[in-house]
Amino acid sequence: LGPVKPPALPRKDACWVEGAGRTSSAYAWRFRCPLVLATVPDSVPILITADPRYRLVVNGQLMDEGPQRGDLDAWPVAELDIAPALQPGENEVTVFVYDFGAAAALWQKSHRPGLWVESDWPGLRTPGAWCVSGIPLDVRREEIDLTPTYLVTSPNEHQNADLPWFAPGGWPMTEERPVRSVGRGKSEGHGEEDSGWWLVPRTVRVATRPEPVPIWQVGPGDARTPFIPGQVFGGEAGALLLDLGELRTGRPRLSVTGSAGQIAYAEAMYEDAHRKGNRDVTVGKTFRGHADSFRFDSGRGNFEPVMWRTARYLRLSSANPQKLEEIAWQDVGADYEVAARFETEDTELQRIWDISLRTARL
Repeated sequence: LGPVKPPALPRKDACWVEGAGRTSSAYAWRFRCPLVLATVPDSVPILITADPRYRLVVNGQLMDEGPQRGDLDAWPVAELDIAPALQPGENEVTVFVYDFGAAAALWQKSHRPGLWVESDWPGLRTPGAWCVSGIPLDVRREEIDLTPTYLVTSPNEHQNADLPWFAPGGWPMTEERPVRSVGRGKSEGHGEEDSGWWLVPRTVRVATRPEPVPIWQVGPGDARTPFIPGQVFGGEAGALLLDLGELRTGRPRLSVTGSAGQIAYAEAMYEDAHRKGNRDVTVGKTFRGHADSFRFDSGRGNFEPVMWRTARYLRLSSANPQKLEEIAWQDVGADYEVAARFETEDTELQRIWDISLRTARL
């Protein structure tokens, strides 16, 4: 009978657009659309998706991140209103699309890097008035000995943080060019077989949560004290171990004075090759986990990974002393409403239900 596809979107006029076509290299693409308004409408709804990952920024405000995980036979499309971020006069709608190429995570499905936006505003509907520019990303699939498990996370990032991928000043504006259309995408009553995406409505939103996350510094004897800005790590000072208190998904944001460093992520410390034991205990254990690296040619800079990470513990290290001026963690995860209910007199089963709900949000 073949695969059963979910209901597609009604037919739309927007086309998929791209920067440079299929490539095995890692790139970040900035798709930009200027929008001039005499007054701000009550509502400016859009439909948006991208391949493989995107972040929508309107006048500097992060509006959305996605897409929800899917595959080419069910590629999720988000519906949202960007009016709250608009202003009278000139506006800039920007979509950052990032593609890790051959180093992409095992779960990441992709046809070709691109953007698709549908709107009643003709300039916003791709291709419309959209232009694109791109910069290469330095990402690597570096193996970690986690036998007998395996690694499915996004690749290690190596950033020149003087020119972070998300900073307007870091983009080669002289290379900006009009986008190129590559087909409409498959939807109800219409389909271009070479377009590659069967478009369906998004069912789960990826949300960035604004609530601050307490960060604790781990000291001798597993002592926890609130992190104090200005801590030195690297060189003779050694590594700096920080605790988020519980397992989280999100992004760290660092401000560092120095030249280069590394931040690693772990759910727990290891007693030996396989056992973690009590997650609260770090004494006598080994840190093993995924890591990103950064450098600052100017002597000071900020770092934030492109893709969100999973961690309870953060470990900052460097060959030379670096000063951690600030660090924050911003949670990112699924945003959904619980439509079911589970009640039991068995307290252990009730805890499993609560833990399962939290896991689904990570």
